[in-house]
Parts: sequence; structure tokens; C-alpha cells
Amino acid sequence: MKTIWFAIPFILIGTIAISESFSEETKTFFISPSLVDCVGIAAQKCLQIREDETSDWQNFYDSIEGFAFEQGHSYKILVKLTDIENPPADSSNKKYALIDILEKTSTRHIPYKNMCAPGFVPLGEICVLDDRCGPGAYPGKVCVMNGQEKPYLRPLLQGEAGIPAHSVICAEKLTLIFKSNDGSPACVKQQSVQTLQTRGWQINFPNFACTLEYAPICGVDGKTYGNTCMITSEHIAINHVGECSE
Repeated sequence: MKTIWFAIPFILIGTIAISESFSEETKTFFISPSLVDCVGIAAQKCLQIREDETSDWQNFYDSIEGFAFEQGHSYKILVKLTDIENPPADSSNKKYALIDILEKTSTRHIPYKNMCAPGFVPLGEICVLDDRCGPGAYPGKVCVMNGQEKPYLRPLLQGEAGIPAHSVICAEKLTLIFKSNDGSPACVKQQSVQTLQTRGWQINFPNFACTLEYAPICGVDGKTYGNTCMITSEHIAINHVGECSE
């Protein structure tokens, strides 16, 4: 009996030591839609990530197991972080693995009156990230050149460029909110959100009860909407009545 009695604490201590060496946690990452040039052990392309929508973007030098990045899409993902015991020199002491893609949003849009969403610039018939405004181009970056802020599409006009209301791109440090009755988007300072919520605005995009009647309308985003209610609720400009052609 004594042998068994002393073996049990030994096993428990060993188990605790193992669990401490390989601790895990989960985090939410927001990922920018473009890779950037960066230098780790050698020159490479890096994701840009942040853990909330008001923080600055940071270069991410590691890989995320199970995550396949697509250029031109921004993501909100849930990631598991696991400690690595005795990692190789110049390597991360963390292992990252995808748990779930919470949101995936395309940032592709077209110019409207020769303007794009903040962080973008017209290039022919499309809007692309504006890398002429310094390093680290990303959606929402406000470009200041020669002491002047370059104009960009405000939230209510982004639908004219093919950006649905729920995916409006806010200028950096601003938060996207919606009017409860019609889903109108606005970008405001974080400290104003609570006040606006008392006036009928909300952080999550409202749900609208549209009928299932199929009367297709093609939006300027190249997407076919089932009827007028569906395209109006997203504040997308109409390209033409009928389905979009391939």
C-alpha cells in the first residue's frame, strides 16, 4: 500500500509539469487583406494582424496551421496558441493553429467619382491598397501627403463603390456602427459609440425581413440580389435590373 501511496503524488506532479510546459490559450486575430514585405531570418511576406479593431497592425512572422490566406480578403479568426518547449534558435516559442474563421470579407471595390475607401486608391477600374502613401498599406489607412489628407469615400458612399453596408471600411481608429431602422453605416470614434446606441444605433448589422420573392437585381459589386429589399438593406448601388452576367 505504501508503494502505491507514494506513486500517486509522483504521477500527479509529472502531469502538472507537462501541462505547464504545454499551456494553451485562444485568441481572436483580425487579419489585413494584403501581405507586406518584412524581414525575419530572411526577407519574406508577412500577414498583418491585430487583436482588436482599434489597435495598430503588427507584422506576423509565423504561420497559422490550417489557415489559407486569400489576398484581397480581411479576416476575423479564432486561433489556438500552444507553447513550444525548447524552440530552435530564432524561432517562435508559440505554435498557432486555426480554430475557426469567424468572418471573411472581400475588400474589392470600384472607384466612385475617382475615389475609393480609406486606404485604397483607383487603379483603372478597380481600387487597390495605396502603397504610395508610405509602407504598411492596409484598409482604413488615412493617407496624408504634403500635409494634406487625401480624400476617400465616406461610409454612406461606399455602397456606390460596391461595398455592402456590413463591410464598410472605416478610417483607422474609427468604429463601424449602424442605424437600427435601415442599416445605414457610420464610422465614429470609440468614445461616441455608447452615446449613439442610446439614439438608435447599434454595433451589429441589423437583420431585415425581406420576402423570398425572386426579382433579381445586379449590384455594382457584381452580385445578384434576390429583390429590391435585399439590395436596399445593404445600401449597394444598382447596376441593372436582372441577374449579373458571369
